[in-house]
Amino acid sequence: MSRLIVFLILCAGFTALLTLVLNYFLSSRKYVKYVPGGILFLLAVYNYVQARQNQGEGFQDLAFLVMAMLLLAGAVGGLLTALVLERRNRG
Repeated sequence: MSRLIVFLILCAGFTALLTLVLNYFLSSRKYVKYVPGGILFLLAVYNYVQARQNQGEGFQDLAFLVMAMLLLAGAVGGLLTALVLERRNRG
């Protein structure tokens, strides 16, 4: 269980780092920093829906659910970083 939490934190950290890099290089475009978090959120919703609609073939539904958790952790990390950057640049 502790390995899962560490891996979720690593996914969120990687997405936060990607958001920071995008903000640094493309700071003239205001909404580009929201793209990684938004894409990961949409992919997380897709994987969750796939897990719910799956017919239970082996562990495929569990794999979709774990992937949705990882993608959601990344999306939260990216979107929170984008919001913090937005607030920091405004003030």
